[in-house]
Amino acid sequence: MQIMNLYRTYENPINNINKPINNNAISFASKKISFEEVFAELPFKKLIKEGLPGAYSGIRLLPPEELKTLESLDMLTVPLKMPFDYLLSYKDMLFKNAKELINDMKKIREKNPYKTIQDIIYNLFPKAETNLQDKQLKILCDAIHISEKLPKDDYQKVKNLLETRLCAIFNPNNEKTVIESSDLLISQVLSLGIGNKKITKQICNKLKKLPSVSNSKDALICYCNNGDNSSQNIILKLLKLITATKEHIYPQSEQKKNNPNKKPWIYIYTTATANNNRKSMPFEQFMQYSIFPIKKNLQKHIDRLIEIHEIWTKNIKNTKSKKNIDKNKRINRELALYILMLKQEIEKRAPGFKINVDKLENSLGKTQFESDNNKVKKWLETQA
Repeated sequence: MQIMNLYRTYENPINNINKPINNNAISFASKKISFEEVFAELPFKKLIKEGLPGAYSGIRLLPPEELKTLESLDMLTVPLKMPFDYLLSYKDMLFKNAKELINDMKKIREKNPYKTIQDIIYNLFPKAETNLQDKQLKILCDAIHISEKLPKDDYQKVKNLLETRLCAIFNPNNEKTVIESSDLLISQVLSLGIGNKKITKQICNKLKKLPSVSNSKDALICYCNNGDNSSQNIILKLLKLITATKEHIYPQSEQKKNNPNKKPWIYIYTTATANNNRKSMPFEQFMQYSIFPIKKNLQKHIDRLIEIHEIWTKNIKNTKSKKNIDKNKRINRELALYILMLKQEIEKRAPGFKINVDKLENSLGKTQFESDNNKVKKWLETQA
C-alpha cells in the first residue's frame, strides 16, 4: 500500500508547476544571515517544488528528497504493472530521449504485459550498444579527419586523445566510457593548447554531436543496462538524470587555484546530468559546446525565479503572523538579491551574454532595483 499511496500522491507531478504555495511555504528561515550567505541559505527545497527548470537543461527539476523516498521503496514486491505505471507518472519531466524510450516500453508491454522494465531493457541493449558504438565511431573518425589539417604535432595530440576514446568504446570492461558525455572530451581537446582556433572549433563542434544519456535513446538504454539493472533501479537511474543539484558557476578547481581564500558562493540549480557533463569546463566554453541550448535555458531559469519571487510576494499578504511576515519578506528579498547575483555572475563568466530581468525591476521598483544591483556588484567584486 505504501507505494500505491506514493504513486497517487505524485500521479501527475508536473501539474503543480504554477500553483501558488501555501501560507507557510516560505516560513523556514530561523536565523539572520549575512549577505555573503544569501545563496547558501536560500530555500532550495521550496524553490525546486515550485517547478523550477534546470538552468542548463531547461527541464523541470526533481526534488532530491523525492528520489530518496523512491530509493527506500521496494517496487519488486508489487504487481508487474506498478513500477511501469510509476515511471509513466514522471514521463513529462524527463528528457526527450527518455520519453521515446518509455513510449517504446509501453508498446512492448501492450503486446506482452508480463514483460518487466528490466526484461525490456535487457532485450533492447544489444542493438542499442551496436548503434551507439557505430555513431561514436563515425563522429570520432570525422573529428580525427578534421584534425589532419593541423600541424603535425597538434594533429598527433588530437589523434592520440580521440583514438584513446575509440579504443574505450569497444572495450567490454569499460561500459561507462561508451555513454560518457561529449563535454569532457571537448574540454580535453581545448586543454591541448592547439594554436589553430578555427580547426579546434570545428573539431569541438563535431564532437558535440556525440550521443549521450541526455540526447540519445541508445545511450540511455546502455546506461540503464549498466550495473544493477533491476526494474526499480532503472527507474531510479532515469530519475537521477533530472534530480536537482547545486552547481558552481565558477568551477571549484579554478576557485582554489586562483583565489583559495575566497569561498565559491555562487551556485546555480541544475540537473545532476548537466552538472556532471560540465565538470570543470569554463562557463563560456560550456555555453558554446554544451548539447543543451544554455542561453535559452538560463533565461528560462531566471524568468521562473522571478515568477516565484512574485508568487512569494503575493503570498506574504495572506500571512497573518507578524513574525512570519517579517521572516518571509526577508527571504523574498534574499531571493531578489540572488537573482541579481546570478545575472551579474553569469554575464561576468560569459562576456557578451545578457540576461533580462526587467520583470524583477518592475516588481521591485526602479529605486530599489538599482540599489540592490549596486549592492550585489560591490559584493561580487570581492569574490573570484
